[in-house]
Amino acid sequence: MFNNLLKLLLNTTIKIVAITYPCATLAESLSPVLPVNFPEVPNTIPSLPERPQPEPELPPQLPTPDQLFPSPLPTPENIEETPDVSITIIVEQFSFEGNTAFSNQQLAEVTQSFLNRPITLAELLQARSAITNLYISEGYITSGAFIPPRNCNRER
Repeated sequence: MFNNLLKLLLNTTIKIVAITYPCATLAESLSPVLPVNFPEVPNTIPSLPERPQPEPELPPQLPTPDQLFPSPLPTPENIEETPDVSITIIVEQFSFEGNTAFSNQQLAEVTQSFLNRPITLAELLQARSAITNLYISEGYITSGAFIPPRNCNRER
C-alpha cells in the first residue's frame, strides 16, 4: 500500500510540474511592457515627530591614584645589614635532603670542588647551581637545589 501511495505522489508531482511549466512560459511571454517614464508619487507617509535622545549616564568617578595606591608601608628601623660579599666560609660537608633522582654520592661529587676551602657567597650559589644543572641536564627541568637560610656560627 505504501508503494502505491508513493507512486501516486510521484506521478502527481510529475503531472503538476508538466502542467505548470508551460503556463509559466506562456505567462512570461505575455508580460506587458511598461512605459519608461513613471510619474512621481508624493510621499504620503507622515513622518514621526523626533524625540529627544536621553542623555547617557556618566560612569562613576574613578578614585584618585593616592586612593588606589596608598603610600608604602614605613620601613622598619632595625633592618639587618646586607652581608659583606667578601666574607668567606669553609664548607666541610653538604647535606642533601629530598633527593630521589640522584644519590647523595652523585650530588657530593658535583659539589666536591667547593669543600674544605674558603668560599664566598657567590661560590656557594655556584655549588647550588651545579646541582640544579645536573638535574636539568638529566631531564628533570622542574627540579633543583635550594639552600635554606641558616645562622652560621662565626666563632667556630
